[in-house]
Amino acid sequence: LFLLILPTLCGRFGACGMRIAIFGDLHGQLGQAKALWTSVQRKVGKDPFRAIFLGDYVDRGPDSRGVIDWLISLRDATESKGQGAGKVGGQAGCCDVTFLAGNHDLAMAMFLGLHPMNASQAAKTWKGDKELNFPPFIPRRREGSLWKGVGAETMHLQGLRWGGSAEAPEKNPFQSSSTFASYGVKHGDRQALLDALPAAHLAFLQALEPWYSLSLGQEHHPYKTLLAIHAGLEIPGKNSMLRVVPDVDQQLEELRDGSALALPWIEQLQGRGNTRATPDELQESQTLLVSGHHGILDLDSDWRWIIDHGSGGRPLAAVLLPDQLVLKSDGKEHPRRPASAPGPDSSAQQSLARATQAANLKSQGV
Repeated sequence: LFLLILPTLCGRFGACGMRIAIFGDLHGQLGQAKALWTSVQRKVGKDPFRAIFLGDYVDRGPDSRGVIDWLISLRDATESKGQGAGKVGGQAGCCDVTFLAGNHDLAMAMFLGLHPMNASQAAKTWKGDKELNFPPFIPRRREGSLWKGVGAETMHLQGLRWGGSAEAPEKNPFQSSSTFASYGVKHGDRQALLDALPAAHLAFLQALEPWYSLSLGQEHHPYKTLLAIHAGLEIPGKNSMLRVVPDVDQQLEELRDGSALALPWIEQLQGRGNTRATPDELQESQTLLVSGHHGILDLDSDWRWIIDHGSGGRPLAAVLLPDQLVLKSDGKEHPRRPASAPGPDSSAQQSLARATQAANLKSQGV
C-alpha cells in the first residue's frame, strides 16, 4: 500500500512511543478548542505528545478567524521548540502538530483562489462533462445559488458553493456566513475577504495536508499504522457518483498530487455514507482509519473511528492513543469502549484474525 510504503516514521522529530492526540472538527469554536487542548495537556502531563487535527476549522461557529490564529500559534510554538516541546498555552506543549484539510477549509481555499484552475477545468466541475461522466451541478434541496463574481469562471464548484447563497446566506450549505463575519466582511464579498485575511491565514489554508499516515509502535497493538483523513476512503471497485472507485493507493495519490481536485466532489474529504466503511486492505495491513466530518463520535469499530462530536452544541472531542481515551472540551473523559460495553463483534474478530494472518504470511514471504 502507498500509505505503508511512505508513512511518517515516528513523526518528524523521531520520538517513537510518544502519545498521539487526534482532534475532531473545530468549526470556529475557539473557546472549546482551547479547552479541549488543555484537557489533553493535563492528561499527558509534562510528556510531549503528537497532535493531529482532522480538519474543518472554519464555518458554523462564531470565530473561524480566531481558530486559525490559535492553530498557527500552536504550530509556531511547537516548531520553535522542536523536541524540547516547551510550553504552549501555559502548559507542557506537544512537539509535532499536523493539520489536515477538511471539506470546509478546502472550499474556502478554493473560493480564495488558493487552488487555481483554468476556465475549462473549472467549468467541468459545475457544468459537467459527458466524456468524464461528470453531471451538471444541480443545487441540493434548500441550497442557495452558486457564487457569481469576478473570478467565478475559474473557480471550482466547491468554492462557488462556499461563497454562494448571497441572496439568502442561511441557505449556504457550508454555513460560511460566520466565517465572513469573523473577518468583518459581508457574506460573499470575495475581495473584501482576501483583503481582510492575514497572509499567514492564506498560507495556513494552502498548506493543509490531505491525509496523514504514521507507523505505530508495539504499544498500539494490534494497530501497525494510523491513517488520518477528514471524511474517509471509498471502497475500491464500487460505482460512485462519478466513476468506479480506484484502489486505496490511487485515492491517496490523487489527493497528494492534487489531481483529485479536478473532480466536482472530493469524496475523501466530503463524502458521507460512501466513506464510512473501511477498505479490506486497510484491515489486512492492520491500519486504523480515523476521520472527523460525519457529525458523530463513533469508536465502536476496531478499524474505523470517527471523531466529530461538536455539532448541535455538544462539546468537542479528541482521542488519546495508545490510551484509547476520549477527552472532551467540557473536561469529561471516558474510555473508547466502556468496560460494561460488549467486546468486538464476530465480524471485527474475523477482521483482526484476517489481518494477523496476512501479517504472518507477509513476514514469512508468502
